[in-house]
Amino acid sequence: MPGPARPLTQPYLPSLTILARGALREISQGKRVFEFGAGASTLWFAGFVEVIHSVEHDEGWFREIRSHLDPSMPVHLWKVEPERLPCAMDLMGMVDVVFVDCYDQHRVAAVHEARDHVLPGGWLVLDDSDKPMYDQAFRAMKGWEIHQVWGWKPHLVHGDRVYTETTFWRKPCS
Repeated sequence: MPGPARPLTQPYLPSLTILARGALREISQGKRVFEFGAGASTLWFAGFVEVIHSVEHDEGWFREIRSHLDPSMPVHLWKVEPERLPCAMDLMGMVDVVFVDCYDQHRVAAVHEARDHVLPGGWLVLDDSDKPMYDQAFRAMKGWEIHQVWGWKPHLVHGDRVYTETTFWRKPCS
């Protein structure tokens, strides 16, 4: 499946609701972030995080994102095969925030893998979390503080808007 139908242009903004984008920025400011699924969000994060580690499996989209990177950006971008996405956290170790926004079929595995790599008090964020296919992700995050944000966001492929949910889980400090 190819990346978004429209080319990436500035300003680089993730395809999130306004409230979810604001909350994600607040919890990520100056932090170490790991992202499943590179995109405009990767370039957006680069403006305010300590470092962003991002993995992408689509070769064309990987090249598109890489073409927008400046050497001064705190971005580490890796091309990872789909079957290796769940193991991608081994590249990084422990982080403050994990943002899961890769292809639907990889998101539950990404959540399962990532939960053990979030520092105490850190966050795991799943975009479009209202889809029933992510029920297993919610079970995996049992015991974590949960915050859910609903709203309208742009649909990258069709150009219209969709009403969706982004879930923020906070890892217990103890």
